[in-house]
Amino acid sequence: MHLGMTNKNFSYKLGTHRLEVTEEEKDLGVLVDRRMTMSRQCDVAVKKANAVLGCIRRSISSRDKEVLVPLYKALVSPHLEYCVQFWSPMFKKDEYKLERVQRRATRMIRGMENLSYERRLEELGLFTLTKRRLSEIKRKRSSYHAAFKLKVVEYAEANNNCAAAREFCINEKQVRECKKKCPTRCASFPELEKDLNNWVVECRQNGYIVTRTGIHLRALQMSKDNKYKSVKPSMFVASAGCCTRFISHHGLCLCQRTKIAQKLPRDLEEKIESFQRFIIKYRKEYAFELSQIGNMDETPMTFDLPSNRTVTGVGEKTVLIKTSGHEKIHFTVVLSCLANGSKLPPVVVFKRKTLPKNMKFPAGVIVCAHEKGWMDESETIEWLEKVWNKRPGALFKKPAMLVWDMFRAHKTDEVKNVAKNMKTTLAVIPGGLTSVLQLLDVCLNKPFKDRLRKMWSEWMCSGMAKLTEGRNHMKPEINLVAQWIKDSWVSIPSEMVEKSFRKCCISNALDGSEDDGLENWLPARQGKPLAGRDFLFTWSVCRHGAP
Repeated sequence: MHLGMTNKNFSYKLGTHRLEVTEEEKDLGVLVDRRMTMSRQCDVAVKKANAVLGCIRRSISSRDKEVLVPLYKALVSPHLEYCVQFWSPMFKKDEYKLERVQRRATRMIRGMENLSYERRLEELGLFTLTKRRLSEIKRKRSSYHAAFKLKVVEYAEANNNCAAAREFCINEKQVRECKKKCPTRCASFPELEKDLNNWVVECRQNGYIVTRTGIHLRALQMSKDNKYKSVKPSMFVASAGCCTRFISHHGLCLCQRTKIAQKLPRDLEEKIESFQRFIIKYRKEYAFELSQIGNMDETPMTFDLPSNRTVTGVGEKTVLIKTSGHEKIHFTVVLSCLANGSKLPPVVVFKRKTLPKNMKFPAGVIVCAHEKGWMDESETIEWLEKVWNKRPGALFKKPAMLVWDMFRAHKTDEVKNVAKNMKTTLAVIPGGLTSVLQLLDVCLNKPFKDRLRKMWSEWMCSGMAKLTEGRNHMKPEINLVAQWIKDSWVSIPSEMVEKSFRKCCISNALDGSEDDGLENWLPARQGKPLAGRDFLFTWSVCRHGAP
């Protein structure tokens, strides 16, 4: 067989035998001609299918769809779809020939004679041959309405999946998919699932991780209780399918964590009330000025601060953000502020043994070096002497209050003695409550880091970054980082600092005149968030006593 219009039609020999030239050849039931149009194969397939369909018409007297549709699928359709991936028709006339066979078959069914072809296919659950060849069956399967799927599931549970597939003229796989998605299936152990769901909700409210394995083990443990014994004789096995159905029935899903949040303690209200009583007690005793009430916090930072989002073209599968490769090298920034809106100079602790001798750092920021890049007891004492003791009013030995967290370097005896010599009362935030009472964490750290990230992005886009020999970006110099930190901290408005102290109920007026501005901000606990007015009531009780 010579293929192609420009073929020179050479003759070939096999030994001394001359090979004959043929116009078409049949292999594995598929007829191929020299023009490769597949029209001859379509004619052969249509002829065989019509012959079988005519035999069915003459032999079978019934015209019910329950009889003719299975016969069509078993005896006629294979002739039209055998190896169709290879000989799929090229011309519209060939497609029409194949489709006419199915049109004829559907018109044979009683009650379908006067319906359109598309309507007949919808009623019988069939698809056009063209769409079957184009692999669009999966998209069309979703067009089944809910009532039809419920009928399929009901019939399958009364009989079996194969019987339901034959009854409704669909695939057995579609029956299984309908049963998986059916919302009407009753649980075998409803009481157990109810208590198990309550356990999952309680764990998530407390911030604990709940996995499929954890649900499996918890269900097995609960099944040993007599009150969960089912009326059915089957034994509870807590299989993977049971876990999947349990998650689906109760509107649960597996999600990737968004952040590692600090777990709030169970005695949240009690600890907040105790801390507020401590603040109010010493404020009444020493009458601290707003300029003598401060807050200090250490926050880790990195040399690279890339944003998680960027504008790019629609449909981009890979979104790259260029950095200097130092997004995991940390240093520490110590921020502190006063209740009157003043901001104390920031302290930057870099992870290195010594600072460069010839490098000049900007005024208004204190830069130091530490082998671990973090604050310890000696660094804390140095901060008290260089920053806290330099605040306005410190030279007059005015009584002051310093609010900070329970970091171990804040609770040593030497640090307490240094603070006592400075006439400073240390208010230590209870463990687990920094996300509630640490005003720098609640209000100021995010805008500070946003400003710092903006400066880093401008530096990367400006082309000012130095390059290595391999043409990679070098990390920014530490004096430049110190300048960014200074500018970012200075740009924080004083009004924001004042409101932060009032929001955390540290500098509120003791006469209650500033309580109206308190917003609803406290996180939820056990499904019932503590609203701002409730938190304000706690502050009022601590200030005046229980009503």
